Amino acid sequence: MEIDRQEVEIKRKNLDEQLKQVTNQKQEKEKARFSSEALITSLEQEIKNLHEEKKEQEEDFNAHLRKAEFETPEDFLSARMDSEECRQIEKQIQDNQKELNKKNGEYDYNQKTLQAEKEKKLTEKSLDELNTGSIELTQKNKVFNEEIIGLRLRLEKQKENEKTKSSLQNSLEKQRHHHRIWENLNKLIGSAQGDRFSRFVQGITLKMLTRNANQHLKKLNPRYSLTPQETELTFQLHDSDFGEIRTTSNISGGETFQISLSLALGLSSMASNRVRLDTLFLDEGFGTLDSKTLQMAVSLLSNLRQEEGKLIGVITHVESLKEEIETQINVLPIGNGHSRIQGPGVKKW
Repeated sequence: MEIDRQEVEIKRKNLDEQLKQVTNQKQEKEKARFSSEALITSLEQEIKNLHEEKKEQEEDFNAHLRKAEFETPEDFLSARMDSEECRQIEKQIQDNQKELNKKNGEYDYNQKTLQAEKEKKLTEKSLDELNTGSIELTQKNKVFNEEIIGLRLRLEKQKENEKTKSSLQNSLEKQRHHHRIWENLNKLIGSAQGDRFSRFVQGITLKMLTRNANQHLKKLNPRYSLTPQETELTFQLHDSDFGEIRTTSNISGGETFQISLSLALGLSSMASNRVRLDTLFLDEGFGTLDSKTLQMAVSLLSNLRQEEGKLIGVITHVESLKEEIETQINVLPIGNGHSRIQGPGVKKW
């Protein structure tokens, strides 16, 4: 039992020692945490101060910009003189400042000399000689003062010239900007006869017409598409099956009809809000189409009637096309070169 008690006592002491170590470690960590929190608080305050300082500097900078009649920082940057001009002006200012310092030094030296001579009260010169010397010094001093005033006026004039130059540079840049705008407009549409502007507007209309026509041509025959030639105000036909581009003077009769129909439909969709093209008459051309293309043309015209409410009139001798048209007005020969019309809405005279 005595041994067990000793072992328990030893274990208790070990546990007390471990508890003490843990407590010390906890206190050290608490100190480190408090130190870190204090550091974080200090850094956050420093960041806040820096943000406030930055804001104040930006406001001060903007205030100086407004005072100098600059609308934006970009205007200020564009108005700055180049480095060579700045160096020349700085050199001139430095030279003027050196000359001013030199004259001030001479003036101070003369003043000290004069004062020293006055304080001596002893001289071998006569009163007339002293008066003459005093007059000479006064004259020199007057000359020096005039030179100093002249230098100061030159410095002030230099500063005014710098401001005037900056203002002139801003005005020059604005005029250059306006000149570029008018120059670009002149390149696009300017001419004495107005033909350049006319071709410019016609080119825009040609683009719109080509875009609208291609929408209908794609439905009629996806193989083809039109490409505008703005300089010549003409079209070119792109054939996707053969990967070639042809002029409109080198196309077949069927292709001519499909392009003409697409252009007519595209032109009708370009009518203004005050003018509606709700009626289209197509005179022949269907005989140049194969059966597949003919069926696509009929389907396109039918969709225009159903979706856009357009009235489509077709003048044709193609029997297969007649079968696709529900409402017909027929022209029937009656002999001796005469004919009569028959169909819905036709009255007999």
